Amino acid sequence: MNKLVRPVRRSLGVLMAIALCLGTSAIWGSPAQAGDVTPGPIKTSSNFELTQLSIVQTVRDAGGKLVPAGEDKTMQVYHTARLSFDWKAPSPAKKGMSFTVSLPETLRGIVGKLTFEYTTCDITADGATMKCVLNDKADGLNQVSGHIDLALDVKKATREKTATVKIDGKAVPIDLPGPGGINPEPSKPTGTRKDGWQVTSDMKNRPNAVNWRIFFSGKTSYEIVDSRVGNNAFIRWWCVKGQDANVAEGRYGEGGVRPAGTLNVKKKSDGTSIANTDPMNRSGLLHEGIVITPPALDYACGIDIIDWDALSSGGVAVNKTDNTAIINGRQYGATAIRKQSGGGSDQGYPYPHIDIVKKDAAGNDANTDAVELAGKNLDAQGVGSTDLKFTVKNDSSVEDLKQVVVTDTTSGSGTVESMACTFPGEKAPTAGVYDAASKKWTVKWDASWKDADPAAFAAGASFPCTAKLTGVTADQVHTDTSSVEGVGYGSGKNVNAEDPYKAKVPPRPSIDIEKADESGRDADTAGESAMLPNGSTRLSFTVRNTSGEAEKNVVVKDVVAKGGKVSNLSCTFPDGSTASDPQGAQVRWEKSFAAQPAVFAKGASFTCSADLSGVPVRTGESGSTHQDTASVEADGAISGLHTSDTDPYNAHRPPEPGISVDKKDKAGNAADTADAGPLLARGQTDLVFTVRNSGADPLKGVEVVDETTTDSGTVESMQCTFPGENAPTAGVYDAGSKKWTVKWAASFGQNPKTFAVGGSFGCTARLTGVAATVHTDKAIASATGALSGKGVKDENPYNAKPPSPKVSIVKKDAAGNDANTDPVNLLGKNLDSDGKGSTDLKFTVTNPGTEDLKQVVVTDTTSGSGTVESMACTFPGEKAPTAGVYDAKAKKWTVKWDASFAAQKPSSFAIGASFKCTAHLSGVTGDVHTDDATIAGVGIGSGKSVSDENPYNARVPGKPNVDIEKVDAKGNDADTVAESVLLPQGKTDLVFTIVNTGNESLRAIEVTDKATGSGKVSDLTCTFPDGTKGTRWEASFAAQNPARLAIGGSFTCTAKLTGVEAGKKHADTATVTGTGFVSGTGVTDSDGYHAHRSPDPTPKPTPSHPGEPTPSKSTPVTPKTAKPKPKLPRTGADVRLLGVVALGLAAAGGVVVAVRRGRKSGDGEA
Repeated sequence: MNKLVRPVRRSLGVLMAIALCLGTSAIWGSPAQAGDVTPGPIKTSSNFELTQLSIVQTVRDAGGKLVPAGEDKTMQVYHTARLSFDWKAPSPAKKGMSFTVSLPETLRGIVGKLTFEYTTCDITADGATMKCVLNDKADGLNQVSGHIDLALDVKKATREKTATVKIDGKAVPIDLPGPGGINPEPSKPTGTRKDGWQVTSDMKNRPNAVNWRIFFSGKTSYEIVDSRVGNNAFIRWWCVKGQDANVAEGRYGEGGVRPAGTLNVKKKSDGTSIANTDPMNRSGLLHEGIVITPPALDYACGIDIIDWDALSSGGVAVNKTDNTAIINGRQYGATAIRKQSGGGSDQGYPYPHIDIVKKDAAGNDANTDAVELAGKNLDAQGVGSTDLKFTVKNDSSVEDLKQVVVTDTTSGSGTVESMACTFPGEKAPTAGVYDAASKKWTVKWDASWKDADPAAFAAGASFPCTAKLTGVTADQVHTDTSSVEGVGYGSGKNVNAEDPYKAKVPPRPSIDIEKADESGRDADTAGESAMLPNGSTRLSFTVRNTSGEAEKNVVVKDVVAKGGKVSNLSCTFPDGSTASDPQGAQVRWEKSFAAQPAVFAKGASFTCSADLSGVPVRTGESGSTHQDTASVEADGAISGLHTSDTDPYNAHRPPEPGISVDKKDKAGNAADTADAGPLLARGQTDLVFTVRNSGADPLKGVEVVDETTTDSGTVESMQCTFPGENAPTAGVYDAGSKKWTVKWAASFGQNPKTFAVGGSFGCTARLTGVAATVHTDKAIASATGALSGKGVKDENPYNAKPPSPKVSIVKKDAAGNDANTDPVNLLGKNLDSDGKGSTDLKFTVTNPGTEDLKQVVVTDTTSGSGTVESMACTFPGEKAPTAGVYDAKAKKWTVKWDASFAAQKPSSFAIGASFKCTAHLSGVTGDVHTDDATIAGVGIGSGKSVSDENPYNARVPGKPNVDIEKVDAKGNDADTVAESVLLPQGKTDLVFTIVNTGNESLRAIEVTDKATGSGKVSDLTCTFPDGTKGTRWEASFAAQNPARLAIGGSFTCTAKLTGVEAGKKHADTATVTGTGFVSGTGVTDSDGYHAHRSPDPTPKPTPSHPGEPTPSKSTPVTPKTAKPKPKLPRTGADVRLLGVVALGLAAAGGVVVAVRRGRKSGDGEA
């Protein structure tokens, strides 16, 4: 037996690759030896395989056919060749599958199309690419393959030994024929000849063009006549000299090469010269004849004649054409043959096939309409049966089959029995295997499933199977569907077929009753028991005539088997009449019992209803506590056969489920309301939940949720230890809703664990971060009654008040003075020898809030007079004080409790606790001293920052004072007339120095200068400490925060004295005024300046005044540097004023004691 695939092969002719797609008569010769064949396989991107790739050179034989040129011959430009290879498509083949072959620039395919049985190959217009595509006939076939010979023009010379062809873009080198490489065309023809070839450069638009070429050389002139050239021909002539490299690799003249001299071309008839102008349509010239004279004997010349329609005759394409030219009286002929794109073949194989036909004992196929089983095929109860016969056939003519299996599956009424098959070559039948669940027979031919040499179901062979059908009833059509499967022996393709058989039996009387409660539940069994929360429901009955005949004598009953009561049974019959029974036992359709009965038509129906009440509570987890059975009876109106049906209903009343949850903090606070919420000192506490089954129904689907409903505080680490579990179950937190969910996974699903009645379990969580506002989180426990199916839940809130962190600092001096508003006067022992005050300072820091504090730091910042020194704090739990750090620029002490800044478990400043700090204050003057103590901390739970401050103010009793000193440009003080300075030119510059000589700073400062006698003081200007200028320091007069002249501070003023007349005296008094900044006491000081000018050179004698010495001309007065005056407050009359008064009295002749201040008169002019 041949077990292999029997292929269907088809040879094909090659269609000509031209625009007209004409057939060709050329026959390819056998493949030639060409260098090494590239065996492959080459796998394409579309899973084609190409093998045995080769390139051979071809030539035309005497009959014009292309034949191999031989293995030892190197190809030459403008010769022909062919690319050959085998190909194979993936199986199964599909329409549109393709592969592409791209040629190198040295080779080009002949433009056109190769058409095979299953494949079409298109060569592009440039001849560079061929694409092969499977057609409709290949779709679904197996092992589609073929061979292709692609005709090539040799286009370009190369020294490479191989040509690189790309298969779907994959580079594949293929040996060139002979020694390899491609030679150029000889650059210079010799003698006289004529050639012709089809022009392939524009096959789409010019499929019939031929290039005729006439060569001539070695003579002085040529007479050429060609009367067969078409009227629409392109003609040009050309010459080359010697071995010109520019044309070595191309056609003569196509590279633009022309001889240096002029080629002489004339008409034969009259000798008229003809210009060689391109392009030229001059076919008539050749018909008449031309004479060509080369420039010299060593030139080779030629004529190219492009005859556009040479390969057509009367508008019909031909495969070859001839042409003869007369050259110098001798005929030269040439033949041009239409080029072909190539040839080849392909083949494919159809897939295997199988069939199965099944009939009953009477020969009925019955695969669409059901056959009616009657007569001997019916038993006494009207149930049908028949024998079944199957015929399985391998109806493929090409392939054997293996792995054969036959099945038969039943639906509807009836059962197929005893199925068996007698497989090919076997004497005894093989019994099938029956699967009752799927009602399916399986008969497997084991011998055809062997791994090695399996038995074959031969192409065209068949085998039988048998079975028995029984139990076909009138209520349903019987269908059994037989199927057979196999695998192609060679192709490996799976095949199958199926054939149904349908049968039915004549109708018998039958009736149906269906009962459901008001929720639509049928509850036919105790396992489907309907849960009735109130123990009652309304029952609805539907009665149908399901037979093939009308029925009479109709009775409906309902009988309670256990628990509860059915009452008020009532039916509305098909004729509209009604009947009822308050006790619910039985209702008759009286008219259906009459001598001429009303009948219950085929397919008709009617309804009944009843009340069910008093269903007992079910104490277990399954079963029913109530059952009642509805029934209907009737007789066939024609057959007289009796029929009936029943439908039970089961129900129970569930126990009432219940659940409770109770939540407290670790201190036992329930805190159900905000008012009852405890105050959490650290903003945190542990939470404890207790969940109880408070109902009478075990619970499933248990879940505990805790949801925070305020912005204050976060519940963390919630977990529950569910009943019977040793380890807690961690909850899942949803940060977006601030909600924890702890799910008892074991209480969900098909067989859930239950939370027993009266049982309880606990949950825990941690509450942190309660700050600013009241915290509320709500615990919710939910579940479903395992018996009742009723959902229950309970919730319990917990409220907590946030801690209120606070801190306080109080500072006092050694005498116990707080002095946080009015400054205390430091007197007595608190004054040093310089009159500056000092005292010890004591700080008390207290936590008066409701939360411990961390990050505790104490500072003290000084303003005004005085300096705080040696500040230190003894923090809680520490034995030694912590010294502060002083910032001299900011005049600020900082004492930081480092332990309270620890990242982990920082030390805390407990609620109600306190600690002490100390410092020493010194250097307090009449200017008020203020040092501001601050305490800062952070709530250890709330994270809220808190602080407090307490200033301390002190001073010594104020003694404001000011001094002004004035000198001239040479430093003369000249406070008195006796110290009057001689000003030869009557002018000088004045300089004033103002100093705060008291013990408090001064405000409201103004400087003036008043002159008497001869001369004028002008341009008085002061430069005040803030850089402003003038005589009134405006900034020191400000109502708020006036500028002040500090204790010991000073500034200067300048002025000009001019215009002191000859022989006259000058006096001016400078005055400064101010006010003590703290005491408000006004102070002032003045300083005079005296000067005079000598008389003119010839003064009149002036009598001397008694008591006034006359200066000696020979002894000049030398001015003395002004001595500093003591810094004493001026509380009495000005001494200089007394001096002036004394001078007045002396002038009047009185006796006066002159008072000097250590200065003598002198020359003070600058």
